[in-house]
Amino acid sequence: MIKRKLLLLFCIFFLPLGLLSQQKLILRESEGIDIIKMMEDHQLFITRIQDMDLDDNGNLCLLDDRSGNVVRMDLKTGLLVNKISSLGQGPAELMMPSVVRVRNEKLFVLSEGHNAIKIFSIAGDFLSGFRTEGVPRWMDVDKNENIYVAEADQRSNPVISVYDAYGKKNRIAMTFQLKREILEDKGELVKRQFFKFKLDSEGNIIILFDLLRRLQKASPEGTLLWEKEIENSVLRPFLKSEGTTYDSRGRPKITYLVNSFDLDQENNIVIGHVGGGCIYNQKGDLIGVLEVQTIEHSENPPGLTRLKIIGDKLLGIYADGTTILFPYKLNKNLH
Repeated sequence: MIKRKLLLLFCIFFLPLGLLSQQKLILRESEGIDIIKMMEDHQLFITRIQDMDLDDNGNLCLLDDRSGNVVRMDLKTGLLVNKISSLGQGPAELMMPSVVRVRNEKLFVLSEGHNAIKIFSIAGDFLSGFRTEGVPRWMDVDKNENIYVAEADQRSNPVISVYDAYGKKNRIAMTFQLKREILEDKGELVKRQFFKFKLDSEGNIIILFDLLRRLQKASPEGTLLWEKEIENSVLRPFLKSEGTTYDSRGRPKITYLVNSFDLDQENNIVIGHVGGGCIYNQKGDLIGVLEVQTIEHSENPPGLTRLKIIGDKLLGIYADGTTILFPYKLNKNLH
């Protein structure tokens, strides 16, 4: 009886503190800046934004996968700075580009159609390129220009390989085993889009398994530090469709729950998913949620397919291509 009373007192006094520690970030479309409209006002057009990054001068680098361009624009004015590369089979051209990163005044672009990494100066000059050993699916670059590539090894297991800027493969940072039940459930879809990852400011690897709704953090050497499953308690409130069904484990039966993520200046992990998003800290604790509010009569779905943290701003892209620059400021308490 005494133990039960102590447990009850613990729940009363300490569980609310855990709830209050969570924060809520409301992204209101009415408070943001429509980037696409700002560009079009200056006769700058883009077909589809596949990825984005920011250069050291504060210019936004938008990867247009359909035209094969990296469009650099002044984020304050919407004016074009320059366009880099084009669609094609040449050494300086791109095919199915999927990831762009800016480091040390250089652009690193993953060109999936070439199974290659292409490197340009921010002025647009082609510097070098190399083919990866496996089929590349994702990429990030650290401050020393080590290029981390998600690809498959000879046994078709996903790995994160580390190349230098000259194309020399120095090591395999991590290897992932595809479990039989995962392959039977998702098949080729998991193989092709198994995970995305980012390097934090300390070189740790943050890995998002988007279809599996799983989050991992590993050291720069590839040692797993922690693993979390993105909680249904976060996902479920945003799934308001009456037609949503759940499996035996209470998981919504929809194809994509988690779309993209980025790290803020404090290395918090900001994840966008169907209906909103969630925020984890460096230790893997859930510290907040995102709520996306569209303007009245807007046809935009509530979730963001891509997001990028830019200082005190969050650049979000809806499924239809609408691109909004939101204020990014975490509130201290849940509303």
